[in-house]
Amino acid sequence: MVTYEILFNLGLLVTCYCYIILVIYFSGRIKSSISRKFLHVMIGNFVFIIPFFTFNEFPLNFPFLVAAPFVAITFLASPYSPIKSLTLKMQWLNCDY
Repeated sequence: MVTYEILFNLGLLVTCYCYIILVIYFSGRIKSSISRKFLHVMIGNFVFIIPFFTFNEFPLNFPFLVAAPFVAITFLASPYSPIKSLTLKMQWLNCDY
């Protein structure tokens, strides 16, 4: 049974994903030496969002679900990825400068 609490947390999860995607998009548009700093500061604002998640019981740990996909994407975009063709496709995510 889906309760209001789970629906609220799902909406908050979708909001977090949209926020992350927008921050990544706008930091890519800056094209200067501050774009990486902007990205890290804006993602650091999640400290203020995480306490609003109210349903954190196994198997639906929503704060973990916010971070887990981006940890996987970061690993797959890195030079240590086991899938080299995927690393080349996501090369624009790698900020080595």
